[in-house]
Amino acid sequence: DVNLVANAAYRGLGWRQLHWMLTTATMGHWIPVTWATLGLDYLLWGMNPAGYHLTNLGLHAAGAAVLFFVARRLLAAGMASGGDRLAGAAAAALFFGLHPLRAESVAWVTERRDVLSGLFFLLTVLFYLKSAAAAGRPRRAWLAASVGAYALALASKSIVMTGPLVLLVLDAWPLRRLAGHWRARVVEKIPYLVFAAAGAAMAFRAVHARSELVPLAQLPLAARLAATAYSLGFYLWKTVLPLDLSPLYPMPARPSLLEPRFLLSTLAVLAITAALWAARGRWPAGLAAW
Repeated sequence: DVNLVANAAYRGLGWRQLHWMLTTATMGHWIPVTWATLGLDYLLWGMNPAGYHLTNLGLHAAGAAVLFFVARRLLAAGMASGGDRLAGAAAAALFFGLHPLRAESVAWVTERRDVLSGLFFLLTVLFYLKSAAAAGRPRRAWLAASVGAYALALASKSIVMTGPLVLLVLDAWPLRRLAGHWRARVVEKIPYLVFAAAGAAMAFRAVHARSELVPLAQLPLAARLAATAYSLGFYLWKTVLPLDLSPLYPMPARPSLLEPRFLLSTLAVLAITAALWAARGRWPAGLAAW
């Protein structure tokens, strides 16, 4: 209701609405591109919710299609055979498109920022993979397109600020572009890093504007580490067994690493990390994915 039903500020794409989209921190987010798509929805559909849902479905379907091409290129770089690449890419796209953890953001119109930033981030990766396979002017053009898509992804939701690190992981495996050239690969990421830093700053400003930053005195470092480890274990578990899903998973007032669910998640995350690190020579794809 805060984002859409009771909010008249986003309705349209005039100068007044665009200025509001570029400056607002509604609900603790700076997401001007997301607001622009909602403004366009209003011009097309008014307040008919069917149109907003249709846009979400279209964006998610497009994201799944782009993921197919991303997966196919990654599998090709990992030297999978032709038939395996096609089947593997199709399985990845279907898993992404149909999994309940992904579909939740499609069904909830206010989560437009998820499906939109996801689409732009997948385009960022796809264009980057194309640039890695090209040379000369085409390579520079694909790289510029990748950086542009990344800027749009950040302006859709700041969650993608880790993008430069993701691209460096892909450089390590399956592209194998780091050995002997890691400095050039890092320099190549500078435009992404500039946009990531700007996106992080805008996200911090948006959260700070709503006074939603929790001080260390209220939630100490050990509690934050416990919550982080639990989140990693939680999403892995819900990916394998998407049962007992809820719109909200409340965190205890003071998470503790000694509490069983936090301790087990921490141990599981450490064990998986150690095992994949030990197997990195035989199975680098596992560590890269993790």
